[in-house]
Amino acid sequence: LAKYLLQLANASGKPLAEGISFSLNESQQEIASHIGTVREIVSRTLHKFQDQDLIRLKGRRLTILDREGLEELL
Repeated sequence: LAKYLLQLANASGKPLAEGISFSLNESQQEIASHIGTVREIVSRTLHKFQDQDLIRLKGRRLTILDREGLEELL
């Protein structure tokens, strides 16, 4: 999931003071299918990333707050 989010940021992210922001145009189910897992894992992992202050998710707007932290998970 970290790799997928970084790919989306590279493709369509806009740099902001706090990080790189982009719109998640896919549902969690679609993301899960894309990366070969189930929706529950995507949901749980997104919450974990938020708890670790790696990302911020508001609706469909995702901001990567700690790019290096996400890259370390690869």
